[in-house]
Formats: sequence, C-alpha cells, structure tokens
Amino acid sequence: MLELRTYNIDEINAILGTTNRQGIQRKLNRYGVEYSVSGWGTKTKFEIKNIEDEFKLFCILDLGMSANTDFNKFLYFLYYFLNDEDFRWLPDEILEIKMNEREIHISRQTIANYKRVLSRLNLFAKVGDYVYYFARRNNQIITDETIYKKAWREYWENKNNGIDSQEAICIMCADYGGVARKQAIMEENAIHADTINKINDMVCRAVEKNLS
Repeated sequence: MLELRTYNIDEINAILGTTNRQGIQRKLNRYGVEYSVSGWGTKTKFEIKNIEDEFKLFCILDLGMSANTDFNKFLYFLYYFLNDEDFRWLPDEILEIKMNEREIHISRQTIANYKRVLSRLNLFAKVGDYVYYFARRNNQIITDETIYKKAWREYWENKNNGIDSQEAICIMCADYGGVARKQAIMEENAIHADTINKINDMVCRAVEKNLS
C-alpha cells in the first residue's frame, strides 16, 4: 500500500508499475496524490504527502481492480465482511439481500467477484466448512448438513420412482421451502493478519469519512 512517507525511485516504480520519473508523476497526478520530488537519476526521492482517496488507490494498485469499479460499493461490502463474522459466512444470495437492505445495491455475482479478489491475494480462503441452506426466489432458510443431505436423498428417490426433475425440485421446495444448496465458508488467512488489519483500518477510516 502506498503510504505517507518518502520513497526512492526504485521503490515507487515497483508500486506503480512505472519505469521512469515522468511515468511516476503522471500516475501520482492521475490518482490525486500530493507529493514532492527531490534529487535526480537513481537518487530521486518522492515524498508522499497526501492521498486523496487511499482506498481507491489501494484497490487499483494492490488489488488490481479496474479504475471503473464502483469503489463505494466495494468499500461497504468490505466494511461488513471484515467486521461482522456472521455476515462473512452467509451465502452470497443472502449477502445480496442484506446489502440491498442497506441501500448498497450489488448482485450476488458481484459479491462472488469481490471474494475472488480477496482469495487471489491469499487474504481469505475457502475452507472445508460449508453453510447449508434452502433457496427459493429471494427467500433463504439456513439449515444443517443432515437436512441438506436428506433433501437431496429424497430428490433422487423421487427421480428413481419416475418423477421428472422439475417436479422433484418442486416437491423439495414444498417440503423444505427451497432448493438445497451449500457454499464454502471463507476464513481469514492468519499469516496475513497484519495486512488484513491494515486494510480494515483503512476501510473504517473511509466509511467514517463518508458518514461525517
């Protein structure tokens, strides 16, 4: 993460993916970073004095996200994901509803993409545990592994008795309130706990700034 400190030219080239002084200045100006420059050639130093939007810059430089991303939606998703453990393990369909209830309108597909970003950096990973639930339209019912397996066992028994797939699914919905599904739970990678804490501090600062 770009921080408020002094960098030599090699350090800041590595962060920004640039190769020269002019390229560094163009990117810093584009990203709304206030800085000063001293020295020449290999002794050039950049002092970072202020970052207009540190969260957006972090997403672009560190997470590799497109500059066209709606960073405000990602910000609030991360805020809940990092600070509410009950939020973190819920299925994406339920997360979509909960975010919409908070006037943050993002789809379950977008939520899945957000999670892939976190997994790609090895900050969070899907472990062997699952959350089991029944889903029908916008309704989800949390269940357990035993009931989940029972529902699918009955589905296949109905199929083997000559009932077609669609009717067998309708029977499952009638009996259990939806189609049986499961989703792997994402857990924090303890090795990167310090990095995750830094990210969360930045996220909380950005949310507090929005609310002030």
